[in-house]
Amino acid sequence: MIKRSIKSFIASDGQPMVVLIDEKGIPLFHPNIYAMTKFRTLGRKVSTTEKNLYCIGMAHLWASIQKIDLEHTILNDNFLTIEQFQDLAFFLRLKRTKQDELLIQNIKPSPLSPKQIAKRVENIIYMPSRPQIENTSTSAAEGAFRIKALFHYFKFLLQRSKYRFTKDNFDRFQTNLNYFFTLSPKVRSTGDQD
Repeated sequence: MIKRSIKSFIASDGQPMVVLIDEKGIPLFHPNIYAMTKFRTLGRKVSTTEKNLYCIGMAHLWASIQKIDLEHTILNDNFLTIEQFQDLAFFLRLKRTKQDELLIQNIKPSPLSPKQIAKRVENIIYMPSRPQIENTSTSAAEGAFRIKALFHYFKFLLQRSKYRFTKDNFDRFQTNLNYFFTLSPKVRSTGDQD
């Protein structure tokens, strides 16, 4: 099972720093290079870097469910398809508990025991008149931030790929990436005006 976490520490220059690490405690190369070049060297707050690394960690969780190597797919000839981008955008809009449930369902498809089957049938038969609908999605602003953060990360990876794309492939990748950006919810700031 994939496990990504964020480690905070004080760097040798005395400034706070965060890195995305894997289950063995080893920092991931591409996400941390992205965080260093786009946030730390520009003097952004550690919380901004942490939030972006958190989004990249979610993308890694989605990739493990899909059984793909995220960076390898982006950096090589086979980029993500429109359908994969749609699925990723949907996944990013989910709350973390629901994402973990999807991961567990993907890992352990266990058969139901006769007792579990009977309980599910009872729940269907004696369903309450007004079922409580669980809110499994984040706010529109949070979903938009997650999608836009990954859009910029994917664009960063695409620009640094050693693979020389043909013009058609590059245009297709760019179109897919732009489509992914449009999947972010539209959020307006009301500002200070009444």
